[in-house]
Amino acid sequence: MGSFEKRKEHKLFHELLSNVHRRALISGLVTSSTSTLASLTLLLPLLFLSQNYSTPTSMLTGIFLLSLMGVFRGVTLKQSAAKSAIKMVILGVIIIVACRVLGSYVETLLNP
Repeated sequence: MGSFEKRKEHKLFHELLSNVHRRALISGLVTSSTSTLASLTLLLPLLFLSQNYSTPTSMLTGIFLLSLMGVFRGVTLKQSAAKSAIKMVILGVIIIVACRVLGSYVETLLNP
């Protein structure tokens, strides 16, 4: 194997590696920015609405966002968008209830 062939392989390897790094960076930026926007969307009703309306509005917004993510997941994976949205909402509700129960349990441990 000559010197020219090695340089050509190294150049190809570095180009491939730079493309992978660029994709990973873009993926990370998109993921972090969408997570930030979704979190802020859930917090805004708690900041700007009265106590009577803020929690239900935030919960409905969360359910709406979960259903949108489910639809996107279903379309992306070429599955039923409706089923995927329902699964995502159910999973989100299960996680919320589990966190609430776990939080109450930890609170009883910390406050004897």
